[in-house]
Amino acid sequence: MSMGGRGCSPCTASMAGWLSPRAKSPCLPIRLLDQKLAGHPDAPNLIIQPQLSVPLLGIDHTIKPDVLVASDAEAFYRPVEVKSYADRAGKTAQADLRSACRQNAVAVVGLRTAVTRLGVSHSEALVPADGDLVLKSPGSSLPTLRPMVLVGELWSLENVLRAAPGALANLEGLLRGIRSGAALDDPAVLDAIPNNYQPSCAEHCPLAKRCKRQAQALGDPGLLGAQAREEFAAAGSLPRVLDLLGGRGGPSRTAAEGDLAARLWETSAELQKAV
Repeated sequence: MSMGGRGCSPCTASMAGWLSPRAKSPCLPIRLLDQKLAGHPDAPNLIIQPQLSVPLLGIDHTIKPDVLVASDAEAFYRPVEVKSYADRAGKTAQADLRSACRQNAVAVVGLRTAVTRLGVSHSEALVPADGDLVLKSPGSSLPTLRPMVLVGELWSLENVLRAAPGALANLEGLLRGIRSGAALDDPAVLDAIPNNYQPSCAEHCPLAKRCKRQAQALGDPGLLGAQAREEFAAAGSLPRVLDLLGGRGGPSRTAAEGDLAARLWETSAELQKAV
């Protein structure tokens, strides 16, 4: 890989002019970004773990992308995620790739925020929805490079940021409905909040394991995915689905549940014929 005619290799003292240090000061990355915006010849090609900010609910939250990269000829930086797992092409875990895409999308938001605060009015054009992913070659420590298009992840992230004030108001109303002074650091309060577990929660939410345990205790069809939750909604739980399939648990409680039972029996009969 080449950066503006200068080859990339492990960091040495001789490279201090183009490779930035892993700075603890939040001011240094902003100065480096400002250098690049100004076209300064000393602007580094790589910035390792810069400290950026993403505003959420009026508060700046610090993020640290793995790397920002730009050649001398490029107008600005793009984010790079560096992962330790192997690049197995189409067999690479999709959840891992989605997580890396999401992290790069957060970095794009951080970069756009930074350049906007530096006076740039066209942040979307300067920082497009692109990034890179560096993985290991299978069986070696050699890197692979994957360009990443982040349009979908960025759209989803920006929607979340826009919806955050309304979501916070809804959450505060929910907490008031549980009891006065209810807070999310109370396990009993978390247990009282209606569960909406989805398999994708494990990719981004620290409460995913807790919600999954609650969903398992309830037999939530959502454990099998959004389609299963929709298909089995009439039954309400996976144990009830199994009862309907096996003809147990008494007659159907509703017309919708009866239709579900008929579909389950039909599908089961077709499966038995096929095998």
